[in-house]
Amino acid sequence: MANIRSIFDGKPKAKKTKSQMSVREIIKEEERIELKKRLQKEKKHKKDSIKRWRKAGMKFNNDEDDYYKIYMEKLECFSCGNCFINRRNRQLDHCHHCGIPRGIICFKCNINDLVYCLFCPMDTFMKSIKKINESSIC
Repeated sequence: MANIRSIFDGKPKAKKTKSQMSVREIIKEEERIELKKRLQKEKKHKKDSIKRWRKAGMKFNNDEDDYYKIYMEKLECFSCGNCFINRRNRQLDHCHHCGIPRGIICFKCNINDLVYCLFCPMDTFMKSIKKINESSIC
């Protein structure tokens, strides 16, 4: 009855100590704290990822959140189709000339992939092919 009165009186309810809580309340409180920590960690990862992508030269049209959501949901490489081993193996591929993101690929495909996209001028694309052919050892 005291709790109901304090609600109607406008007095704040005193927080229970762990010794006053039931087992169910303790578990619920620990789950709430764990969820809060996980959400803070995910928020930090999102912020760091977007910052890293911008530093790498990627250009977004105010839709970084959409790219991050796709980045986190994809389970396999767009290029080779292999499943991602871990979060570090997953890469947001982008054109190195114009900065447009192309897809989520694995680290191996990101290293071996062409650095320009179809939106770049043809002479730029041909220069990159020529550079690749000159650097390959026969």
